[in-house]
Amino acid sequence: MRLLIIVLVSFSTIVYGTHFRGGTMTWRPLNNTPSGSTVAVQVRERWSWNRAYSPSFYCDDTTIATHGVIGSGSGYLVTRISGTGGFWTSMDTAVNCTDYNAALTVSSGEHYETQTFPLNIAFSVGFADGNWFSNLVVGGNDTGWRLIFFICALLIK
Repeated sequence: MRLLIIVLVSFSTIVYGTHFRGGTMTWRPLNNTPSGSTVAVQVRERWSWNRAYSPSFYCDDTTIATHGVIGSGSGYLVTRISGTGGFWTSMDTAVNCTDYNAALTVSSGEHYETQTFPLNIAFSVGFADGNWFSNLVVGGNDTGWRLIFFICALLIK
């Protein structure tokens, strides 16, 4: 009986699971003492995907060795959510694959990008969608979620 339950649960995950598995975004100024009226900021995004969902999310040793990209063509973007507008350039969530776990059916990767903002502004950017694990007790599948981070370029004297 245990074997049957395990097989059914695994099949259920394949059929009803969606593709987003989580992620993080961080930022840091490239120069802690900026001069002039702008600051260059390095933004790091790291995303994890269901590697069995589609070929664009699949990663293996070859993908890593060739610096392959996962998530390309998905159309998902990190965009400005609130605050001073016009300075954030949307970032694609396609990332270079860095690792994967076949047993957990997950591919992960990261991407770094430099963006420049005026000093003395603050705003939030994020990645919002609904394709989270479908079998979560709260927040599953298309209930909507957001991964947001705050950028503060205030110059403190």
